[in-house]
Amino acid sequence: MSTVVSKAERFIGSFTRALAQEIAEVRAGSAHRIQVHLTDYDEEHDCYVFSGIGAPTSLGVSLPTEAQLITENDSLPLTILEFYRGEFRCNLPSFYQDRVQSPFRGSLEIDPAGPLVKLQLALTETLTEAHHNHLLAQRLFENAPEQLSTNPATTLDLNDRQLGAIHDACSQSVSFIWGPPGTGKSRTLAALAAHLIGEGERVCITTTTNAAVDALLGHCLEHPVLQSLAESDQILRMGTAQSPYASLSLSALNERKTSSLSLRLKKLRAARRNWKAQRKALLAVHEQVIAQSNARQVSLFDTQEESTISLTLYRKAFPRVLDIELPRGCLLDAPHYRSRKDRLDSLIQKSREQLTQLQDQYQQQRTSVIADAQLIVSTLSALT
Repeated sequence: MSTVVSKAERFIGSFTRALAQEIAEVRAGSAHRIQVHLTDYDEEHDCYVFSGIGAPTSLGVSLPTEAQLITENDSLPLTILEFYRGEFRCNLPSFYQDRVQSPFRGSLEIDPAGPLVKLQLALTETLTEAHHNHLLAQRLFENAPEQLSTNPATTLDLNDRQLGAIHDACSQSVSFIWGPPGTGKSRTLAALAAHLIGEGERVCITTTTNAAVDALLGHCLEHPVLQSLAESDQILRMGTAQSPYASLSLSALNERKTSSLSLRLKKLRAARRNWKAQRKALLAVHEQVIAQSNARQVSLFDTQEESTISLTLYRKAFPRVLDIELPRGCLLDAPHYRSRKDRLDSLIQKSREQLTQLQDQYQQQRTSVIADAQLIVSTLSALT
């Protein structure tokens, strides 16, 4: 009995096999294994703090990343959240926490292929119908073209092997481009991205480190077609904010796209705070006048003395608003007080509705930044 294999299944199967080869290559090098001891438990952030003995200045992987905490008799999975000056901040599953008590000594083993393993697992999971990305994967890969134009619009001093890699990538669903450092992989990928975008495709490039993202972006911006995209805010860089290409970050693009809305939101929130403060002060003075009148056991504003006291209190709260002559008895029971309170109530209610509308528009514009991007270059951790 034959089974029909969908294009998505073929694509993901090919990709995961290519990833398996890459993972094996990466793991062929030495894995990081660092002696550590427990120094603290951060209750506020629910993470363990380990100090590394002879730890390197850089781990060579993007964070957060999966690792193993190893002792003589045990191996516990954990996630390294942060690493700084030999100090690791790690999250440990709750059912393992009773095994890590001070004083604790062991070693951290960091899988250099950790992000690739996560990507491989995520791709494999999309093949199960119960997975939330199953339908998305089907729609994405079923509509993928079998073959694109294989003649790049620009050579940009590429050699024959690099041009061949672009040709192969455009003529098959999955391609694996490998080469030692300095062989021009980033330049080839940048040329491939420029070619695909010139063919009307949208491109997403991922890598494991922010340094690789910046290096790749530098090569991409050598192409005129990608330079024009950057100038029109259609290139998005995702990852750390500390980058020479910070102007292409999600926050920078959001700020430029939503600057007018942000200003309107800022002014509306300030006005709303002011109206609430006025209403609060108005009600507070109202209560003071009632309290004083009750203490004297007289009706409000029945006497000139009471009217003077009330007017003084109101003018203290609203020196500019009530700097007018008011007839005795008008502040609480007459239209002036009621209309002032009703006006503030109306402004606050309307501003709430306007705020909701503006926030919805703001969120839609932020979402459109990603939707409008023709090229996204990101670390794996920023995407996941």
